[in-house]
Amino acid sequence: MSAMALDGLLSKFRVNRPLTRQEMADRLLPGKSCGAEPQNLLGTIRMNSTFLEMRDKFLLVKGLWTFWSLFIFVVFGGLLISMTVIAFFHWPTLPDAKRQELVLSLSLIYAMFIPLILFFWQFRFRKESFRYTHYPIRFNRRTRRVHVFRLDGTVMTEAWEKLFFTLCQNKYGGDDWEVRAHRLAADGRTVLETFALGYRSGRASVNLLGQWEFIRRYMEEGPESVLPLIDHVLDIADRRETWWNGVRMLMASIGNDILMFPL
Repeated sequence: MSAMALDGLLSKFRVNRPLTRQEMADRLLPGKSCGAEPQNLLGTIRMNSTFLEMRDKFLLVKGLWTFWSLFIFVVFGGLLISMTVIAFFHWPTLPDAKRQELVLSLSLIYAMFIPLILFFWQFRFRKESFRYTHYPIRFNRRTRRVHVFRLDGTVMTEAWEKLFFTLCQNKYGGDDWEVRAHRLAADGRTVLETFALGYRSGRASVNLLGQWEFIRRYMEEGPESVLPLIDHVLDIADRRETWWNGVRMLMASIGNDILMFPL
């Protein structure tokens, strides 16, 4: 799982900074086509003549860090408990020298594994679990406003034309890009807040700008311009994701690789 998939969730986007040269060079204008073919890319939650609601980028990989965190908890937590119980039962039969060795060994093992378990709990498990099921982005073409559901449950609202849309690369490097939108200060150069569209890929991918063009055409030309492109709607607006929706999302994220289907 790419680090960029959760960039903005596990680590926050950089804000209170000036726009970079790369962001200004790769700016996407709402009133101008970028030349890409519009694509839904399993992104639409609901659409009507008033608004288009799209999924956040975290939904595609939601649950993976929870799975790995629970795996760490069970394996290493179980190992620590087992070793402690075994040491407790053998303690009365051990000579003093062996007791000292046992205490030292257990101390070293605890010193190695406890920080790992706490790390996954604090910076992985809690960041993803016990939170909202998804963080939708709503584009209202009548009011010309964009409403972004933040991680803390509040909503950021900004005018469609005032948002600064651009391509952004994974901060860790590599060919991993996504379309992000910045809410700017009055000076037009300082980034106050950032959110990302739901799809990411390599820069050369024909899909990278497809979802942006899908949203742009809806806002500029209306729902009839993109309705034929919607072959699947995510049924998560008022309920949790269904098992079948989860399968569709997983297969899309792994490229329909039959070898990964058991996952």
